[in-house]
Amino acid sequence: NTHSGRLSAGGETYNTITTPRAGKWEVTLPDSSKVWLDACSSIHFPVAFTGTNRTVAITGQAYFEVAHNAAKPFRVTCNGQTVEDIGTHFNINAYPDEPIVKTTLLAGAVKVSNNAYARILQPGQQSIIGPTHQILVLKDVNTGEAIAWKNGLFRFDNASIASVMGQVARWYDVDIQYEGDIPQRHFSGDISRNVNASKLLEILSYTGVHFKIEAAPDGRQGKKIIVTR
Repeated sequence: NTHSGRLSAGGETYNTITTPRAGKWEVTLPDSSKVWLDACSSIHFPVAFTGTNRTVAITGQAYFEVAHNAAKPFRVTCNGQTVEDIGTHFNINAYPDEPIVKTTLLAGAVKVSNNAYARILQPGQQSIIGPTHQILVLKDVNTGEAIAWKNGLFRFDNASIASVMGQVARWYDVDIQYEGDIPQRHFSGDISRNVNASKLLEILSYTGVHFKIEAAPDGRQGKKIIVTR
């Protein structure tokens, strides 16, 4: 189930909405902006935007369609990064188990910044922030890949097995284990998120990676996937 809570701090009251594994949720913010949360994600926002800006905080992955208001900028914070809206639709992927934070702009413009750098994105561009905290901007990216999750798809574009299995773990609520080194395979293609896990693994196995499904350590049947060569 999706979890929500309310907390008062400094005279303001905040909502926090958290999606579990295998969950997805749509949220309408106090300014009528819309946010879609992917599995294992959260958003923290005030009950009312009363200050000079509209600031929310996320974990995991979220897609935003912001109600633009130049007099009250909209900002999203995550993993030391701030994304400021300049009238836009954008996606942020900031899962803690992923090595980079990716912000993908579909429409409008955003400013991406951290303590050391700042860049402006245009539609079709994606910023990447890794361990060095530098902001790399990629042009003409596949924006459909960034928001495929919102449209009910896994979309892989030369994705590593570790990246693929990270998505599998969050969506199907399973544990992942590797026998030996992680296979150096990459995947491309679209798969519906409505297929069951065994069918998805069957499709992935065509590339030469093999899988075993077992019970998880807590006894849940079929909730542990072992990746083998």
